[in-house]
Amino acid sequence: MRDANHYDVSSLQLTARRKSLQKKLKKLIDRDQIKTLLIKLSLLEKALCSAPPELLKEAHEDLCAELDQQLQMRVHKKKKLHHLRVVLKKARYVIESIGRPVDPIKSLQDTLGQAHDLEVLQELIGKNKKINSERHSLNEKGIRLVKPTLRFAISQLGGG
Repeated sequence: MRDANHYDVSSLQLTARRKSLQKKLKKLIDRDQIKTLLIKLSLLEKALCSAPPELLKEAHEDLCAELDQQLQMRVHKKKKLHHLRVVLKKARYVIESIGRPVDPIKSLQDTLGQAHDLEVLQELIGKNKKINSERHSLNEKGIRLVKPTLRFAISQLGGG
């Protein structure tokens, strides 16, 4: 909605769609499901705290390998940027959990997230030259930040 207002696009269509989706979501998730999910998350947290070091080491190595694989890619195009966002999210959570800075990662995530938001907005309202230009600019900025950000993440994890 904020993006639609920023780009002077009518938000009536978006408001109706949001209300419809909110109703569907409420039907899908009830209070009992939420309580069950919270219990499962609590049990998972306890299990992770008592996990053997070998398991955590393997997960750490897998994450570093995934980051390195992303770093080795020659080009990060639109479809690959979504997967990169997922990988960066994992890395950011791990890096934050060990108390290290994540500013470059957060900056790239914000840039890619803004570009994705504009892409979704265009899907909902149709093509808009101003939105398309801004989305393209954000994607290009994100692509420029990929390699230095991946190097930073790997260094924060002690992987390189």
